[in-house]
Amino acid sequence: AVALVFTGSRTTFLAMAAGAGVLAILQVQQLHLTRKHILIGIVVAVTLLPLLILQSEHPTHAPASTREDLWRVAAITFSQHPLMGIGPERYRVAFRELAQLIHNTNHTHAHNTYLQIAAETGVLGLIALGTLIVSAASRIWQAFGSGYKYGASMAAALMVGFLAHGMLD
Repeated sequence: AVALVFTGSRTTFLAMAAGAGVLAILQVQQLHLTRKHILIGIVVAVTLLPLLILQSEHPTHAPASTREDLWRVAAITFSQHPLMGIGPERYRVAFRELAQLIHNTNHTHAHNTYLQIAAETGVLGLIALGTLIVSAASRIWQAFGSGYKYGASMAAALMVGFLAHGMLD
């Protein structure tokens, strides 16, 4: 919610909603909503909804077509350097060489964590990222099995939020 307020990022809103949805699904039996929870929910909704509407009408971030170009550059870069990528912090070089956008902005990242890692670190980086994700998911699953349901639910919600955010930003 704070990131959305400060950045106006629609991606942050979607990631937050995805994480909150996972938390609600996993904690549906333990949800004991009080008036305080409902009041907090209303305050958050009243605060965030106008920001989301404003961002939809007058986006401060690039349109979807620009993201498609950024993703295309990352995909082409990955296809040209599949094993080890082009190296960390080198996306901006690939962007200058490959992008043929109307605007003059030089983007330093692909607005997609997975494509960024693929472009800069190749298959080896994707394997490392996949290992981290699987390891985290495994630990969350173990926590559920060990009876730490609330903590595991929170961890799962955060993980889903981060993974969702990584798709678009």
